[in-house]
Amino acid sequence: FNQIFGSIMKVFVFFHLDRQKWTRQKTTIVRAERNWLATYRHYESKIYQSVSVLALVTLCSWLIGLTHIPRF
Repeated sequence: FNQIFGSIMKVFVFFHLDRQKWTRQKTTIVRAERNWLATYRHYESKIYQSVSVLALVTLCSWLIGLTHIPRF
Protein backbone atom coordinates (compact mmCIF):
# COMPACT_ATOMS: atom_id res chain seq x y z
CA PHE A 1 0.00 0.00 0.00
CA ASN A 2 2.79 2.46 0.85
CA GLN A 3 4.55 1.93 -2.48
CA ILE A 4 1.40 2.36 -4.56
CA PHE A 5 0.08 5.36 -2.62
CA GLY A 6 3.52 7.02 -2.65
CA SER A 7 3.81 6.50 -6.40
CA ILE A 8 0.37 7.98 -7.03
CA MET A 9 1.24 11.04 -4.93
CA LYS A 10 4.54 11.53 -6.78
CA VAL A 11 2.80 11.39 -10.15
CA PHE A 12 0.17 13.89 -9.00
CA VAL A 13 2.77 16.32 -7.63
CA PHE A 14 4.90 16.03 -10.77
CA PHE A 15 2.00 17.12 -12.99
CA HIS A 16 0.64 19.80 -10.61
CA LEU A 17 3.70 21.81 -9.61
CA ASP A 18 1.71 25.04 -9.40
CA ARG A 19 -0.35 23.67 -6.50
CA GLN A 20 2.59 22.95 -4.17
CA LYS A 21 3.01 24.76 -0.86
CA TRP A 22 6.13 25.10 1.24
CA THR A 23 6.16 25.47 5.01
CA ARG A 24 9.43 27.37 5.45
CA GLN A 25 9.20 29.66 2.45
CA LYS A 26 6.55 31.98 1.09
CA THR A 27 6.61 30.65 -2.48
CA THR A 28 2.93 30.06 -3.13
CA ILE A 29 1.34 31.72 -6.13
CA VAL A 30 -1.50 34.07 -5.35
CA ARG A 31 -4.45 32.85 -7.37
CA ALA A 32 -6.43 35.60 -8.96
CA GLU A 33 -9.84 35.34 -10.51
CA ARG A 34 -10.58 32.48 -12.87
CA ASN A 35 -9.88 33.66 -16.39
CA TRP A 36 -9.49 31.55 -19.53
CA LEU A 37 -5.72 31.15 -19.06
CA ALA A 38 -6.07 29.88 -15.50
CA THR A 39 -8.78 27.46 -16.61
CA TYR A 40 -6.61 26.28 -19.51
CA ARG A 41 -3.63 25.64 -17.21
CA HIS A 42 -5.83 23.77 -14.75
CA TYR A 43 -7.15 21.37 -17.39
CA GLU A 44 -3.82 21.16 -19.22
CA SER A 45 -2.22 19.52 -16.17
CA LYS A 46 -5.03 17.00 -15.95
CA ILE A 47 -4.82 16.18 -19.67
CA TYR A 48 -1.04 15.68 -19.56
CA GLN A 49 -1.35 13.43 -16.52
CA SER A 50 -4.15 11.38 -18.09
CA VAL A 51 -2.28 10.91 -21.37
CA SER A 52 0.89 9.87 -19.54
CA VAL A 53 -0.91 7.32 -17.37
CA LEU A 54 -2.75 5.96 -20.43
CA ALA A 55 0.54 5.63 -22.33
CA LEU A 56 2.10 3.78 -19.37
CA VAL A 57 -0.82 1.36 -19.09
CA THR A 58 -0.84 0.77 -22.85
CA LEU A 59 2.90 0.13 -22.98
CA CYS A 60 2.81 -2.21 -20.00
CA SER A 61 -0.13 -4.17 -21.42
CA TRP A 62 1.70 -4.48 -24.75
CA LEU A 63 4.92 -5.64 -23.06
CA ILE A 64 3.19 -8.37 -21.06
CA GLY A 65 1.18 -9.53 -24.05
CA LEU A 66 -2.35 -8.36 -23.24
CA THR A 67 -2.58 -6.24 -26.39
CA HIS A 68 -0.87 -6.36 -29.75
CA ILE A 69 0.06 -3.85 -32.41
CA PRO A 70 -1.93 -4.39 -35.60
CA ARG A 71 0.09 -4.88 -38.76
CA PHE A 72 -0.92 -3.00 -41.88
